[in-house]
Amino acid sequence: MQVELEGPAPFKVDEDGSIVMVSDAGTIRHSAPFVYQETDGVRTPVAGRYVESGSGVFGVDVESFDASKPLVIDPVLSFSTYLGGGGSDLGIAVDVDREGRFYVCGTTSSTNFTTFRALQLTNHGMSDVTITKFTQTDDPVLVYSTYLGGSSVDNAKDLVVDRHGNPYLVGETNSVDFPTVNPLQVDSGDAASDCFVAKLNDNGDELEFSTYLGGNGIDLAGGLAVDRFGNAYVTGTTWSSNFPRLNAIQFSYGGSGDAFVTGIEPDGSALRFSTYLGGAASDSGYGVAIGDDFGIYLAGSTSSANFPVASAEQPLLNGVRDAYLVKLGSSGVPFVYSTYVGGSASDEGLRIAVDGTRPILAGITVSVDFPLLNALQSNQLEMDVFVARYSSDGQSTDFSSYLGGNGFDVIYGLDVGVNGHLYMAGGTTSTDFRTLNFIQTDSDGAVFDAFVTEINPDAPGFVFSTYLGGSLSDVAVDIAVSGSGAIFICGYTESTNFPVQNPTGTDPGDGLTDMFVVRLGFPQVDLAFVSANITPNPVVYGRTAHITFEARNLGPDVAGDTVLIFLVNGLEISSYAMTQGDAEIQTLVPGYHLVTCYFGAIEPGATFAVTANGTVPNESIDEIQVQALVESSAFDLLPMNSEAGIVAPVVTITPPDITAVSSLVVEGKPYRIRITGSNFQPGVQVFVGTDVTPWPSVKYKNTTTLILKGSGLKARFPKGVSVQVRVVNPDTGSDSLTFVR
Repeated sequence: MQVELEGPAPFKVDEDGSIVMVSDAGTIRHSAPFVYQETDGVRTPVAGRYVESGSGVFGVDVESFDASKPLVIDPVLSFSTYLGGGGSDLGIAVDVDREGRFYVCGTTSSTNFTTFRALQLTNHGMSDVTITKFTQTDDPVLVYSTYLGGSSVDNAKDLVVDRHGNPYLVGETNSVDFPTVNPLQVDSGDAASDCFVAKLNDNGDELEFSTYLGGNGIDLAGGLAVDRFGNAYVTGTTWSSNFPRLNAIQFSYGGSGDAFVTGIEPDGSALRFSTYLGGAASDSGYGVAIGDDFGIYLAGSTSSANFPVASAEQPLLNGVRDAYLVKLGSSGVPFVYSTYVGGSASDEGLRIAVDGTRPILAGITVSVDFPLLNALQSNQLEMDVFVARYSSDGQSTDFSSYLGGNGFDVIYGLDVGVNGHLYMAGGTTSTDFRTLNFIQTDSDGAVFDAFVTEINPDAPGFVFSTYLGGSLSDVAVDIAVSGSGAIFICGYTESTNFPVQNPTGTDPGDGLTDMFVVRLGFPQVDLAFVSANITPNPVVYGRTAHITFEARNLGPDVAGDTVLIFLVNGLEISSYAMTQGDAEIQTLVPGYHLVTCYFGAIEPGATFAVTANGTVPNESIDEIQVQALVESSAFDLLPMNSEAGIVAPVVTITPPDITAVSSLVVEGKPYRIRITGSNFQPGVQVFVGTDVTPWPSVKYKNTTTLILKGSGLKARFPKGVSVQVRVVNPDTGSDSLTFVR
């Protein structure tokens, strides 16, 4: 592997094996590569460092390793680009879909922002929202890039991509002609600002729905979440006394600004619920997230001493302003819990994420007595970030810490990975912000530098933490982590020397600020089937058959959102069992099913399996056919390695064997014997007293009744003598009964 780097000053290899450029504009560092080999799912690090092989060209030198096994080299900064035009461009939110494609929304005043396959080709007002989608490839390119807005000021606030690749957006608009489609609210609320909520299709060229959301005062969007069914949840702050309400916990406006939370159906056709949230003073809504239990988790801040609390860890306002943590039921009611969070000064809850059903709250604080537990940093300096993880019942924290240095530190982005690690991004003026396994060790910004930090809260410690920026101000505004562990960051920069890698966007310096988009890491996943079986073989009519698929993640990284899909022709599926996760069964036609198994995250080296059970629906079917595919959302240097296909062996169908012979009855003259039981088939044979020769005259009446007749039959059953009668189907299934006349 080789990389070629250009800059205003020469690059050189530092003592720690990383690549460094030092110039008047600042320092840019590419950390030493992470090199490892894997055996049975366990990574073994291999010492490696960059070496210069030509002017600005660097290769990787590694020490001794096992040549029989693959050698994996993971650079840290895999993609970084400017994105913008001649005006001011702000990156606001980033998300990544199941396939590793990533999406960025922002706000721009530029009239020449890059558009591609656009829904809206031009900027319609003083500022418009932008939405840009990138491919998941090693060198990402645009899938689409578009404006969205009206003739005045439109600002983006958050973006979430659903399971089908549809981006949802929220923000604020002053435009009376903001584009609406199937709107819940046709017009603006005649105020300085209304919220908007919009959903695009997966091609980005059509609005699925777009609506105003607000009342007669100022309405500001704070955050957005989308559940697995496509329901959208919006939180923010409103000064409207007639904000839309439905199934509200709090129907009346509290005054001085209230938080709100609103649920919207997937097609935008109706509200699920909408409510105020606040007390008599100022209350703000900043973040919303959905748990695995479909609970709605909210973050914000309040100055109200009568903020509604329930099952609260901290039932009283502690300072001038406190953060809050709230959990609502899946329908928006009731309160599961609601609590203040903070110390004796001022605290703002800005972001929230959920690890299963454990909420993670992050924000900023100037309280020197913010409640801490297992803290990585216990001293508060100027204005610091705080991050806290709570128990599922919201009654306690298991991790809470400051994060910051000797300046001002602000968090804007928070996400939780499939490994339970916490990922944070923001801006800092601190010259001593904690760094570890960094891309950039020093603060080079004139005011703010971006920071990106990963923490393991279970064995509290930093995984990595780095500055990110150039010689002027840089702020990271959002962060998203894919199922495979790739990290995506967006924000804005004034720097003309922001570190770029494989850029696709515009050159820097065209406007006041430019967006930046960064991807960290080269996660790799190799999924493979271990086996595919149908048992028994042959399958018997009326009996249960079992289809079993076993697959494995060969690594080297976590396979996120792992899905195993199989088509079954010839079997009526009745139940299934999985090593983890859940499944959906779609009946295409009777006996023909599409089964989608959602396994979630699969660790490197781990095996996962599903067994589906069913019966053959009718006797006209003569074989079972099954095809399967397993795939992951992981971004991969070799994308095809993240999926695998298999065809299970064809299984033939045979008639069912006899399950029971229940009785023999002697019938009048001429002498006959009636045999009753179950699953008799045409061609059935009956042996009387011996297995040598079947009785020559057997009448098959139906699957439950046979008649024996013929000369000599009476003599075969002497009175008081036990006689064995054995009934045999054509497939050799049989059952016996001892009869005494």
